[in-house]
Amino acid sequence: EIYPGEVVGLAGRSGAGKTVLAMTLAGLYKPNNGHIYFEEKDLIQLSKADLKKERKRINMITKINTMVNEKLFA
Repeated sequence: EIYPGEVVGLAGRSGAGKTVLAMTLAGLYKPNNGHIYFEEKDLIQLSKADLKKERKRINMITKINTMVNEKLFA
């Protein structure tokens, strides 16, 4: 359970499915089976319009390449 105001991060090896999970939680991918609940609403069962409303409340920050040489941006 994730509580209001709580921030959650996903960590794992390359190819473990972090991005797929995050995109599924954000409603960008539709799972083959199962349910995704957000504030007691099953996101899989929502209409496109209702899902769009809920997605405005879900944020996803994609990976940032920290290995880039800062001199490239100077």
